[in-house]
Amino acid sequence: MRRLHPHPNIEWQMEAMNRVDRLLMKVTAALDAADIPYAVIGGNAVAAWVATREVGAVRATKDVDLLLRRDDLDRMEVSLSEIGLLRDEVMGIPVFMESDNLLPSQGVHIVLANEKVRANSPRPAPDVTRSFRSAS
Repeated sequence: MRRLHPHPNIEWQMEAMNRVDRLLMKVTAALDAADIPYAVIGGNAVAAWVATREVGAVRATKDVDLLLRRDDLDRMEVSLSEIGLLRDEVMGIPVFMESDNLLPSQGVHIVLANEKVRANSPRPAPDVTRSFRSAS
């Protein structure tokens, strides 16, 4: 039986959460500067909403998920390449990864607006105009 240390070191967990937050801020700043419409979706969007209700219930995520129009994907690639992110595709989903962290699971995943995520999805993803800007 493994015994847990009575005072666990959680620095690795804090660094992982900080890495995702830095990535989110870096990417959204670049997209804002390039005037590319997008919406933050997935775990970061859920965390932002949950924080408005009960900050203690917020949970971490390991990646960044964005909603973006296909027509803006090439412009996004140019903008994000300037801040060190590389574009790839994993299982048909565009992914941007930091050059020093080439793990798709920890990158920026793109859901294409007005398109089905998978062929058997019941509906296409909404357009970015269906989002709103948070106060933070």
